[in-house]
Amino acid sequence: MLRALLSRSLRTGVLCLFAAAQIAQAATAPAEALGRVQALVKVFDTVAQSLPRGRFDLAAAMSAGDVTTPEGVRDWIARETYLVPYAGRLRDAPGVLADRMGNSLDRALLAAAMLKQLGVNARLAHVTLGDVDATALLATVSAAPSARTDTSPVPVDPAPFVAAGIAAPEVDAAIAAQTEATAALRTEREARLAAQPAFLRGLAGAAPADLAATEHAAALEALKAHWWVQAEVDGAWVDLDPSAAAIGHPLTAAETLTPDALPPELSHTVTFRVVAEAVAGGVPTETVLVEHTYAAAEVATAPVTLGFEGGGVGLRADADGAALLAAATAAPGWLPRFSVAGKSVTGDGITTGGEVKPSRDPIFASDQDVGGAVAGGVGGAVDVLGGLDETSAQDSGLLTAMWLEVESGAPGLPAIKERRVIFDVVGAAARAAGTYPAALDPAQQEARATALMGITDIVVQTAATSPDQAAFLSTDGLRESLALIAAALASVGKPWSAPEDAATRRVPIPLYVYGASRFTGADGIFIARPNIAALRTLQVLENGELTQRSALDVLVNAVGVTGADPFTARIAQGVRDTVAEDQAFAFPADSGNASARHADYAAASIAFAPVTPASLPPDEAALAAAQAQAGYLVLAPQSPLGRPDAAVWWRIDPKTGETLGFGPGGYGATAAEEVSILVNIGLRLIGVMVCVSRLADAQSHGNTCGMVAGGLCLAGTMLSVLGVAGKALGEMGAVTANYVSSAGVAGGLLGGWAGGQCH
Repeated sequence: MLRALLSRSLRTGVLCLFAAAQIAQAATAPAEALGRVQALVKVFDTVAQSLPRGRFDLAAAMSAGDVTTPEGVRDWIARETYLVPYAGRLRDAPGVLADRMGNSLDRALLAAAMLKQLGVNARLAHVTLGDVDATALLATVSAAPSARTDTSPVPVDPAPFVAAGIAAPEVDAAIAAQTEATAALRTEREARLAAQPAFLRGLAGAAPADLAATEHAAALEALKAHWWVQAEVDGAWVDLDPSAAAIGHPLTAAETLTPDALPPELSHTVTFRVVAEAVAGGVPTETVLVEHTYAAAEVATAPVTLGFEGGGVGLRADADGAALLAAATAAPGWLPRFSVAGKSVTGDGITTGGEVKPSRDPIFASDQDVGGAVAGGVGGAVDVLGGLDETSAQDSGLLTAMWLEVESGAPGLPAIKERRVIFDVVGAAARAAGTYPAALDPAQQEARATALMGITDIVVQTAATSPDQAAFLSTDGLRESLALIAAALASVGKPWSAPEDAATRRVPIPLYVYGASRFTGADGIFIARPNIAALRTLQVLENGELTQRSALDVLVNAVGVTGADPFTARIAQGVRDTVAEDQAFAFPADSGNASARHADYAAASIAFAPVTPASLPPDEAALAAAQAQAGYLVLAPQSPLGRPDAAVWWRIDPKTGETLGFGPGGYGATAAEEVSILVNIGLRLIGVMVCVSRLADAQSHGNTCGMVAGGLCLAGTMLSVLGVAGKALGEMGAVTANYVSSAGVAGGLLGGWAGGQCH
């Protein structure tokens, strides 16, 4: 009943809210759409301006806290932030500001940033504490309490929407849909969290007997590396240590240095790499094509985008989705590229025959004009490019798989490494058995091309994302995208190109919703090393048109624990993370999420137990078995439900309790809504450039839906998800004031209108 209610409310609240009031796409002129988009820009402007900014804007936080002196900085840090134990630079100033937690170094970095804002010189001081002083600090350690203190509905003021020119009945309908969907989300989330952590804890067995003592010792060691800030006042350096009272006596710094002189080895890091598998003569070889390491604090919340450039083909403007896919399938090589904030990193590329080549190789240039043949469809593309027979085109081997690998690095600790499939035409089960194909059939080649045409957005969390920050990132990104759409609509029939700075905009809204919702209701939990999640946007050919399908995948969710049984607390957090992964798409009915399918197995009286070969389909069983062989406790259903979305399992680290749910193919929740792209893209363009290309191409043809889709592509979300983001954020309780619910209503207005345009 709940699932049906949620599904119905989302269809009316997001996809079809205004469909009846909109003219069909073919009959909607850009001039008619322009007024609607401009009205929505005003709404998003109003919502963005009303956001509390104290969690992501240093000046706003200082103004709200009346911080005007160096002593005021110290007192604000002591009053508003919590000391938690971990080594090194993880959060930096923005992270501590966001979740109000940090070790002594990160809190000192925030204090230094505040002093700089006041125009006061600052430096960092450091000393290694003895056992007595570290023990005194350990007694003060506490993760920030849960912000969820009230779950009552938050009213939405319709005035800003009506003032922007949106009809009052439409606004009322959007608010009603928002309220209904938010209530359904809250009910679903609470039901899952009431049952699933205890269920898994009962299956996990006893925690290691020495876990609490081990973590106590690690926390004590982390606290011994003590940092504070010193301010230059009247020519003298003054200590401003928020922990001075707990230590109880003055400290003498062993060294002092400016914040920008911190040694790089003190920073937590994230490493991203793309690994390719090529098979020659039945023997597989893995090659790292590109690898790059970032300081985690420097890429936190700013998405790292992975895309692939397909070389050797070009497209005419009138190429349809089938022709684009055919050209991608026939591309002789692919080059991976990571980009963040407009800066990109690449390494080597690889041919479909498995030959690794440098990025400068001409094979990766898309300067081959296949012209009218490609525009004519699949057959024409095949004729021009020499057919799809992989073995005749490439006799050196076969490109059979690519993986994304991520590493979360923390000073003094082993790295956490996770690998996820980008594409795999062999399959985990066949690979485990050592069985590899001698050639790829057309369907396998198309599957490979479809995956490589996709975009992966990766968000690194060094601190919990606050709901207001998530709402701002989402709302501001949508506002910028809408402004671009309005500019394109206003210039139809005139020369126009997207501004250069559009290439730096990428806003993966579901990842921000996930990041903000994962700690709702959690006490004593803090991020102690970089956490990482990814949003995979895949291309699917439907009725000759390319559509998009997105999947959210949690890669690293390691946390620290204060004041609780760490093993049990981490299992509960793992369930919260798996639920948040599904909540980012508002609990879709066909979700392949372990939390989502839990009730189905319970209703069928199917027990979960350590994984066996019969537990899951062959590929999922092989993936789960590999995790078990790596030392994890893997809990899988003991008999199948017979549904493609039900191949799920849970993974628990028996040493720490870290827990995560997995779904079909080793991924998490999936949003299955289809959104037509309708405009072609050049195969060399990746990430945000794909979106800019779509927008510009659609503008040149007066394609209203294409302009909407191209502009919103920059926001990193499907049209049908826009309203979902605000509704998921609106579930978070009293910390979500009117502005969050307003963001949900604005998203519903936009999603419903855009759905009417593009469906």
